[in-house]
Amino acid sequence: MRRVVGLLSVATLVSIIVGGVMLAPSAGAGTTKQFCASYQKFVLAFGVPFNEGTPTAEQIAAVQPQLDRAIGAAQKSAPPAITNELKLMADRLHAGLGGIIANSDPAFFYDSFDAADQWAIKHCAYRVLNITADDFSFKGVPKTVKPGFVALNVKNVAPTSHGIVVVRATGTETAAEIAALPLEEALTKVEVIASGVSAGAGKTVVNYADFKKPGRYAVVDPGHLAEKMYAEFKVKKG
Repeated sequence: MRRVVGLLSVATLVSIIVGGVMLAPSAGAGTTKQFCASYQKFVLAFGVPFNEGTPTAEQIAAVQPQLDRAIGAAQKSAPPAITNELKLMADRLHAGLGGIIANSDPAFFYDSFDAADQWAIKHCAYRVLNITADDFSFKGVPKTVKPGFVALNVKNVAPTSHGIVVVRATGTETAAEIAALPLEEALTKVEVIASGVSAGAGKTVVNYADFKKPGRYAVVDPGHLAEKMYAEFKVKKG
């Protein structure tokens, strides 16, 4: 199951409920190209509140209007194969992102998200990196990645769950030096480019990143820094 994971504790989220109701548009009215463009905007916007860890009620409220617009546009142009999934996602998001985060069993939302992701990476003209997560490594991460939007399709073959976060180093420290730090300190040395998603044992999930700056990057499991579960790569100038 795909589940966005904060980089810090999510225990405080159980009391966050943010409402934001709007009318849902009709589904399936656009072309594949329109859907893919709309869905790209949605997935990038969805990750933003989680980039600094557990989002506050204020952060959720600030991003809610953008998420409502983005999911509405994606639903309006959704292909028939995932019309029901996009409707469920839109209905839940319009009721409030905080409610999704606070739900103790968010499969009702993220299962549909998984289905939409898999359709998108098969039918949209996205660049896709196929990556394998194991105990404790990421395989398939290239040494260099071109700038721009990328979908990371991650298959977890391990018997345990793993997080998938993409970060950019902001200083001169090596990945090994950053990984050796306590998590909160390590986060001060990087910029989060793609907030974490969790892949259960034997599951495949998709994460998304928009590489705008050249530099040193890594795919990281923040829960297994001690086991050096990261894969470095570089983004060069376009």
